[in-house]
Amino acid sequence: MSAAENVFRWATRQTDWNRDTNLLGVMFALFAGSIIIEMIGIELWLIRPIIVVPFLSFVPGYLVLRILQIEPRDTVTGLLYAIGLSLCFLMIYGLVLNTVLPRLGVGVVFNQIVLFITMLTGIGGLFIIYITQNDTQRINVTAFVDKVWHPWPLAVLCLPFLSVLGARTVTRFGDNTLILAVLTGLGFLTVAAYIGRLPKKYFPITIWAIAVSLLLHNSVLTHTLAWDVGKELRLATVVIENGVWDPTVGGRWMKNAMLRIVLLHPIYALLADIDLVWEFKTVSPILFSFAPVAFYKSYQTVIDRSDAFLAVMLPMSFYSFFTVLSVNSRTSGALLFLSLTALAVTDRTLTHRKGRVLMLVFLFGLIVSHYATAYLVLFAVGLVLLGNWVLFGATRTRKYVRTAPTVVILFGLLAFVWYVFIVYDGGAFNRLVVEFYNLSFDLWRDLVEGGSVVSAEDSTTAQYATTTYTSNTIRWLKSMNFALGILAAVSIAVLGLVHLWQRYQKGVLGDISSDASIARTEYFLYATAFLGVFGITFVGVDKLSTARTLMPALMFFAPFVILTPRRVLKLLGDHLNRSSLRTAGKALALTFVLTYFVLNVGLYGAVTEEYHPNILIDKERVVEDGSLAEKDYFWAMHYDTIYDIKGAAWLDSRKHGDGNDEAYYRYSSRKVISGLYNCTNLARQPIERQGSCDDEPVRSVDRMDKVYASAGSHVFYNGSR
Repeated sequence: MSAAENVFRWATRQTDWNRDTNLLGVMFALFAGSIIIEMIGIELWLIRPIIVVPFLSFVPGYLVLRILQIEPRDTVTGLLYAIGLSLCFLMIYGLVLNTVLPRLGVGVVFNQIVLFITMLTGIGGLFIIYITQNDTQRINVTAFVDKVWHPWPLAVLCLPFLSVLGARTVTRFGDNTLILAVLTGLGFLTVAAYIGRLPKKYFPITIWAIAVSLLLHNSVLTHTLAWDVGKELRLATVVIENGVWDPTVGGRWMKNAMLRIVLLHPIYALLADIDLVWEFKTVSPILFSFAPVAFYKSYQTVIDRSDAFLAVMLPMSFYSFFTVLSVNSRTSGALLFLSLTALAVTDRTLTHRKGRVLMLVFLFGLIVSHYATAYLVLFAVGLVLLGNWVLFGATRTRKYVRTAPTVVILFGLLAFVWYVFIVYDGGAFNRLVVEFYNLSFDLWRDLVEGGSVVSAEDSTTAQYATTTYTSNTIRWLKSMNFALGILAAVSIAVLGLVHLWQRYQKGVLGDISSDASIARTEYFLYATAFLGVFGITFVGVDKLSTARTLMPALMFFAPFVILTPRRVLKLLGDHLNRSSLRTAGKALALTFVLTYFVLNVGLYGAVTEEYHPNILIDKERVVEDGSLAEKDYFWAMHYDTIYDIKGAAWLDSRKHGDGNDEAYYRYSSRKVISGLYNCTNLARQPIERQGSCDDEPVRSVDRMDKVYASAGSHVFYNGSR
């Protein structure tokens, strides 16, 4: 036996793979090795992002957790804290690099080599601090493998891959059979979990698999980025092209000060070697998919695990979860940090100091992800602090409650400093002041001076509530969205009266020594605050609409939606001594959530061939026979074909600024395939009175020269100019 073989046998025999330091060492080696191998010209394809993305997303945060000596209550909670701390570390460290390196003569910070060296140094520094200051932790690798190597987790982990395959089948062939089967499977999986067929220990991984499947089935279905995510892409692209982040780019364009956009996207794209568009479409939704898991853990403060599983299906079923948030990284990033904030509030295994530290870190992540969500949360935590004072008193609030005055003040100061001194010319703060004034004025006018609270002319929520739709799906969803608010309000109102009565009777709220009781009450206050924020949208307030407020509000008050039918029918069953009534609440809650899911994801609409929110999965039908509203909404989600991208690139390459640029006219697939020419009064919603579109282009193509043509994008030149 050779000496090398003896050394190898000794090393493998002596290595304890249950020590986290050994596992971390392997992960560092894989991270560095995958990047170096590709740098020398050996292509690894998907292997590199599969290694780099998890490393960046978990390892820095795990090391910070250990350095701060924070012991999470379980593995899932530890992973959730790790991902939040990792993202905050990458943004803060990236900001430091962007500030310091140019002063040291490094003009290009955001390129592959510089980022690789600095990130390996920074994260390696955390590793050195950990192993020198702390005892290493033992991780039962065998138990983890045994837990995952089981039919249930293996089956649910197949769902995201099937979802991606189904989405690409729609894109390539127009066949939505597989994606409809996957969505149907998600519904059956929900039933299996709620009736006890799925073991509860697999609930977290199942929730994550459902979230990833829903997010990716929409994000990878298109070739481009929908809504205003194109602006996010441009800002991230500018950072990569310039090699540094310049806060003044775009003037008072507030998106440029969101580190979630301008730092995280370039870091992931460059180190994992992912095209920036596909980094938006894959990495961003995968990161956001952990938010429902965090809320599931938080819900267990007020309801049991089965009800918490059902409750978290409500925000995941809401169509904006998988149509907008699947690619809108600034809002989804903010909601991820909001979910981790809720977890830190309800996790009473942490000391008060460590819990508040985690809250502030995650609230900072929220501030630098999305200004609008930060405003809503700042308003909500103010209401929670007021509620804590009322229910606990000022002294007990400072000692026992997570949302303490110091946390709220520091959160406000961080937001003020960032939005005044980092956002160019204080644009975000100016907007906050103006919108707060408008909100206060509108509330005073409508609630004090006797004006109309529900103004269909000014409130987008009221417009939605008062509009008549031609689609059964949209009509029923409108009713169910109202039902969501009513069901949550009933439970919250009853619990609020109980808490106030206890405060009046005892002078304090229950047993102040019970951390679990405090956590339940504090979560209740957050749900109340966000329900109130959603209710404000019925007032005519500019920029405060259902789309901005319902998702964060629903994430908080979802458990109370489940609680109302469960509690009401149980009390009725106890009063009448009918066991059937006691269990009817569970069946009613399950039926409500399943119906909400089926309508939002488009299962009913696809079968009945009518307008529904997830219209992208009906590509073939909409393009061929869809109504004008369906086609307009379909193309509004930027379902450009690959030919549009090529046609636009061809045209851009021939623009020289010589005055002839306006002579070119490009008819994209939206017009060529769908025939949406010169449309007037066309609504994206299925309302009764629709506008119309011409059958032919306004400018006759017969009088122009066709200079570029593909299956879906035609470019003409007007030679008569």
